[in-house]
Amino acid sequence: MTAVDDSSMKSDNRSQSNKSSVSVQTNNRNDIAIQTSPALYDNNEASQNGLLAPSTTSLAPTAHNGVYGNNSNIRSRSVSFASTAAPSRVGVNDPYAAFRSKSTISLALPTGDAIEIEDEPDQLPTDQKPGQRTPSPQQPSTKMQIFRRMCIINLVAFSFGIDSTLWLPSVYNFILTLRPNDADRYLAVTQAVSALAQFIVSLSIGVFAAKVHSLKWTIVVCIALSFAGNFLYSCAGVGALNNVGAIIGGRILCGIASGSSGLAMGFIAISTANVDRLEALSQYRTYAGIALVLGPALNALFGLIDIKIGNYTINENNAPTYCSSFIMALLAILLGLFLSNKTKPAPNPIVPAIEFFRRGHYGPSLIILCSMLSSSYVSALILYVLPDRLSSFWGFSTGVQAGLQTAVYAAGLIGSLLSSYIRDGLGRLVLSITSWKNGVDKVTLLERAKADGGVSAGAPLYTGIGLEILLGIVSFLWVSLGLIAMMISFGLDFVYSSSQASTAAGFLIGCAVVMVGYNIQAAVLPTLFSKSLPNDLRVALTPWYGATVAMGKILAPLITEAITKATPTGGRTGGNQIGGYALALGVSVIGVITTFWVKYHLSHATSS
Repeated sequence: MTAVDDSSMKSDNRSQSNKSSVSVQTNNRNDIAIQTSPALYDNNEASQNGLLAPSTTSLAPTAHNGVYGNNSNIRSRSVSFASTAAPSRVGVNDPYAAFRSKSTISLALPTGDAIEIEDEPDQLPTDQKPGQRTPSPQQPSTKMQIFRRMCIINLVAFSFGIDSTLWLPSVYNFILTLRPNDADRYLAVTQAVSALAQFIVSLSIGVFAAKVHSLKWTIVVCIALSFAGNFLYSCAGVGALNNVGAIIGGRILCGIASGSSGLAMGFIAISTANVDRLEALSQYRTYAGIALVLGPALNALFGLIDIKIGNYTINENNAPTYCSSFIMALLAILLGLFLSNKTKPAPNPIVPAIEFFRRGHYGPSLIILCSMLSSSYVSALILYVLPDRLSSFWGFSTGVQAGLQTAVYAAGLIGSLLSSYIRDGLGRLVLSITSWKNGVDKVTLLERAKADGGVSAGAPLYTGIGLEILLGIVSFLWVSLGLIAMMISFGLDFVYSSSQASTAAGFLIGCAVVMVGYNIQAAVLPTLFSKSLPNDLRVALTPWYGATVAMGKILAPLITEAITKATPTGGRTGGNQIGGYALALGVSVIGVITTFWVKYHLSHATSS
């Protein structure tokens, strides 16, 4: 064998070991949109000579296979322009080389929790004895088979989703029975301290589970804490504890429990074969999103309950959380009996963060974190103002609030399901405009974008990472439109004393538009963040995504309450609402700027 042949074989082996970045999204058929694009940071010297060939499955037939990435996959039926394939030609110190290698699964729940899992492809043996049969690659399981195997752990996603929104339509009226003069402030504090608990737990729960060598029992303990939190919350009313502190304490315990939802996704990751992992995680996320919508809808049913036990009353204010505590108790028992015990190593996220900053090249990651904080802040604003404004400003009953909140959250779920279609539509539109503007056919443009995953071409906005950035920018602009609609509705009320119906309609439409944009961001930003991290630190630094989201949840209710609280005379007008939404609009604009800044960095880093 010649030296040239030997070098060629080594290069091929290196290219086969390279991996791509995979993000998981759901569409309205519960399929998986698998988009593969190179990552933004590469510390692997071997990858410099390898040929990366990430791919994206597609329905649309085309004569140019390899350009649009129309590789067949029976489990994915969505069209995506996010595929690129190119050799890596950059050094190990290039901060933008992460777009080019390392296979991971980036997945974020609608609640903001995220997970990053290395996706090792199934490897077949390279050498075999004479007469030995070569094993065939593992065939993917059907969706129903995956559902049956993972149904017990998917109940965790469903339960946490229900718990996140079931209490919201009645919380303001519940606090009002205990603190009638400052219910706004206590609602803000309740949501903020729950998010603070989630912030702390999201950074430490993985380390704790690794130390006790059990994902199962760590999850069970967290579910038990959620049971205790909901029960304590329910006992806060008149005739029992009669203390608003029980409401706050109960939501703190629930925040601790919700910070552990990433453990359930980690459990799925180590319990499924590679060919089934994307579908299993996608199902988990789908059930969580559906539960978020069902939560307020179920709350409306408890309006029929009015049971007196001495001086204590079980009614629409505390019956939903009694139900939630029962669900959590039952789930803890089921998990203890039927969930298998597994362990997963998890490093302390503080140490990798220190190492990350020591190496430098952290600018893109911090920029994306700013976008995440903006996104989380605006979504948490909606979670605060919906129950507050519907109760205190318009005086809607709990049942009406439940229906209106269900509609808003359903709009957000639709945004999540349609995000892959929106991305592909943007890709086609920008590609057509670019082709017409430059006088170059579309196939040629896509071929040019293949070089270095599109990074050396300035990350064009019609494919690869450039398209992901464009979708993020569009989603922030969409959120800004929703906030403007909310400001206009209260502005008309303040200036022209418009009817409550018109003000409420404008407010709810704005909230729905914001939630659509937020759920699109929840599909895009985790992927961008993971691609900005070093290969060897990517999984260890993922908890900082959840921590950033929790930080937005902490800040939004406290700041919004301080700006939009009642006037000194006790009245509430449209005028004192506009300031809070104007601030949120500014935060959303910051999200547009920071997301575009990533594109700016890519273009200038590759042109210099």
